[in-house]
Amino acid sequence: MHDEKLPGIKDPQSLQKEDLNLTRAPTAQEISVLSLTEKIGFRLTDKMNKGIWKNFWTFCQRHIGSLWIYLATYNLMNVFGLENFEKTSTAKPVLLIANHRSFFDLYTVSSVIFRRTKRPIKLFFPVRAKFFYSSPLGWLVNLVMGWWAMYPPFFREDKEIKKRDFDKFSLRRLIELCTEGEPNVIGFHPEGKRNLSENPYEFLPAQPGIGKIIMASKPQVVPVF
Repeated sequence: MHDEKLPGIKDPQSLQKEDLNLTRAPTAQEISVLSLTEKIGFRLTDKMNKGIWKNFWTFCQRHIGSLWIYLATYNLMNVFGLENFEKTSTAKPVLLIANHRSFFDLYTVSSVIFRRTKRPIKLFFPVRAKFFYSSPLGWLVNLVMGWWAMYPPFFREDKEIKKRDFDKFSLRRLIELCTEGEPNVIGFHPEGKRNLSENPYEFLPAQPGIGKIIMASKPQVVPVF
């Protein structure tokens, strides 16, 4: 993993000490850098990923979303090593670390764990904010494809340097999700974007910070390929 420091965080130890004081809302400064459309998209998606709404959308994921993904992919997959996920504790979050070959990678993985295990799951996919939070069409795709699970958002575009102030909140939220005593399952692509090379066994360099997130929150880590 790269060793660059995460935005707004001094070191993994400071993350652990601050964890009890984490809030579930961005500061006024952090959210002020977003456009009106992005603010609305964030507020809506944030609400859908908490409390009774999250429970409702999780039900939809398990019984509706996973079905159509299964029907589209069941004859294209062989699944190995599912027992490594099944033996994880439901009292502690799981971080799925996956390579990234297509837009549908984690949707396919989520269908497998929803349909082939009985484990309680609350699913979260940290996502690049571009499109999914910057337009109503992106919100719709998040609903239809992910049942609002593409959350929290990160602004990674070179032209959005100022908006990376908001990433400080998303980082705190991600660490909180990886720390809570809940059956959270967080899908994460360390590569940060799809790997379009011809060699499926070739990986892009990991983006900075995932190692420090793991050190700070101590989730159960399950690699996925």
